[in-house]
Amino acid sequence: MESHFLLRELAEVANGDYKPHQNFSYKKYIVKLAKKNKDQVDYRTLSTSELLKSKKYNDEIGKELKTRSFLEIIDFFESIPPLKGELYYWNPKRKINDALSFLMSIFPEHEILEKMKIAKTRSLIFHSKGFKNFESMLGQRISLGDLNVLEQDLEYFSKYWTSKKGKLAAFNEYLIRHNVNIRHSRKTIDVEQRIITHPYWCDDFCSSDWSFIRLPASRTLEFALVDCFSFLEIQINNRIITVSFAQFKGLIEKDKKFETFWSTLNVKYDEEIELF
Repeated sequence: MESHFLLRELAEVANGDYKPHQNFSYKKYIVKLAKKNKDQVDYRTLSTSELLKSKKYNDEIGKELKTRSFLEIIDFFESIPPLKGELYYWNPKRKINDALSFLMSIFPEHEILEKMKIAKTRSLIFHSKGFKNFESMLGQRISLGDLNVLEQDLEYFSKYWTSKKGKLAAFNEYLIRHNVNIRHSRKTIDVEQRIITHPYWCDDFCSSDWSFIRLPASRTLEFALVDCFSFLEIQINNRIITVSFAQFKGLIEKDKKFETFWSTLNVKYDEEIELF
């Protein structure tokens, strides 16, 4: 009966001649609807930090976190006091009670390690530091052997870190072969040599096109350039950004794998490429 009168009242509202009839009127329906909508949260509008600070974790928050940069997730854990063991936060009424447990419920262990390897390797190359706070918390839950190797070998390989000049002649020839217009007369490029260990988690090694890089010579060590952990600093429309060799090569060779990345920087594959 109630639904019959509600439908009738909705029709009256639509016709512009609505008059309240009983307690279960359209007015009451509007109040209930407004309260329901008020309880719904658009997680897309929240920062990564706000999502991880949530008092009630749910699948919707997890789905949104998967779209966020893992570096933002690391920054959150770096900014908070160290978390205690999982049992410390145990609550019989909730399955997940802390941000780290929630993160580990979203990503499989091997995926977290893979993301951490990439993040830490980039951090070592650019800043010579890791993520001590987050690594300490994460190390209480899973094994971080690969990350420890990076840290332990850093002191040894740092003796190969140096600044030098690289010759551009062969590299310019590579660019010209791929229809890039060279608008500069530079013959050298500044090279910051950073040597890291265990690059086996990268996509592939670099080709000879990057000949402006000269690797150290050693009888006991094998050195190789790695596309995803070698970087170029470039300027696009007065904005300086850092991209990997793999991303830059993707632009030059119009690799579909990197088209979305360059599109976010307003660089289109159908445009003519000129280097100044």
